[in-house]
Amino acid sequence: MAITIHYYEAILACLAIIIWHFYHVMFDPDVYPMNWAWLDGKVSKKWHEEEHPLEDEEPEKAGRESPDSPAQEP
Repeated sequence: MAITIHYYEAILACLAIIIWHFYHVMFDPDVYPMNWAWLDGKVSKKWHEEEHPLEDEEPEKAGRESPDSPAQEP
């Protein structure tokens, strides 16, 4: 009995993940009818700025080192 319940619980969990993914990728009103990034891997600059605002900050402000900054000597 426990194996059967666990089996159906796993199926429900997978369906929940699939439905959640479809909503955020295809059916979200902000990107309806579809987010085309899945096709070519590219997004518009406007979308990127709205969805990932911290990536456009200066590296020092975001707590990351800039790749072109020289390494600091101890």
